[in-house]
Amino acid sequence: MNISQESDYALRAIRAMYNFGVENKIEARIISEKEHIPIRFLFKILRKLCSENIIESFRGVNGGYILKAPLEKLTLKDIIEAIEGPISINKCTKDKNLCEICLSGCSLYYEMKKVENEILNILSRKSLKEILDSSINSINFF
Repeated sequence: MNISQESDYALRAIRAMYNFGVENKIEARIISEKEHIPIRFLFKILRKLCSENIIESFRGVNGGYILKAPLEKLTLKDIIEAIEGPISINKCTKDKNLCEICLSGCSLYYEMKKVENEILNILSRKSLKEILDSSINSINFF
């Protein structure tokens, strides 16, 4: 399993919005500059985050983006799944009906499913607010 560049950029965009202030609208251009995300790619990511009600967009002269969902309730898992869909480590754990061996009680399936569940638990362990408020994130972009 590999977390895509798109998910990484989505997390960085959310960090930029958080650092800018959850009540403040931030332009995509500023997110792009601060987080070194290509602007066209960023717009694609922002559309996905809007469609999942994680952020909200405002058009016009005073337009921009703000966080819509409270970061206390969002996790790394939520953002990755908003961008990539459900997380699975292989095709069998995604849908065991895709594999004839899995249907007959494959022991590898059960072990891989345990690994996948551990990964999902780790990605869900802390809220984004906890992560972004940590001392590791002490870099101030604004």
